[in-house]
Amino acid sequence: MYVEQERPTVKIFFHEGPRSAALLRQIGFGLEEEGIPYEAVADSSEDEACGLAWNAARASQMEVGIGIDAGTVALHYAKLDRDRPLLKTAAASDSEEIRVIGTNAGRLVKKLPLKITESIVDKVVK
Repeated sequence: MYVEQERPTVKIFFHEGPRSAALLRQIGFGLEEEGIPYEAVADSSEDEACGLAWNAARASQMEVGIGIDAGTVALHYAKLDRDRPLLKTAAASDSEEIRVIGTNAGRLVKKLPLKITESIVDKVVK
């Protein structure tokens, strides 16, 4: 008997809003650069990007998830504490910084060093 299994993907849980399509497009470009498949799901079960990202990571067979709310984009790994995402940035950040979140999600799956930009270093250090 053949049982269809879900394809492993990085999950992106997001709040629908005026910028969500543009954010998803840039994150998708970053994941595609790394050759990693993803699935975007509108989700309103959490108020904040961090919680969305953690839930997405726990739902992903790859254990990597991204969350998007009205003001923030967060990258999470399922084995981290719920309130401590790996990276996060403002949803109003430039498109390159948003794309790097997708790139880093792919690199996390592939166990490669993360792509660190100056703005990310500033946010991680603080």
